[in-house]
Amino acid sequence: MYTAYFTRQAVNSFKKIPKEYQLKIKEAISELELDPYSSGTIKLLNYPVAQYRKRTGDYRILFDIDDEKKILIIANIRRRTSTTYQ
Repeated sequence: MYTAYFTRQAVNSFKKIPKEYQLKIKEAISELELDPYSSGTIKLLNYPVAQYRKRTGDYRILFDIDDEKKILIIANIRRRTSTTYQ
């Protein structure tokens, strides 16, 4: 089992998300803590913010995985727009 840690940017982004989506995102992060490589986890190429992403509705959870320490670093949570990955 992994432990999720949030960056300051991720916390600020999370606070701005409507409550109904916050619950879905919390559930998705709980699933990631059990298995960060589950289906729906995509490895990002040439993206400076994070190595992986998980889609949750209209939002993307951007995170890094440290297998040695068994931690997830939630770098950011963004609403999917045309500029999400730029």
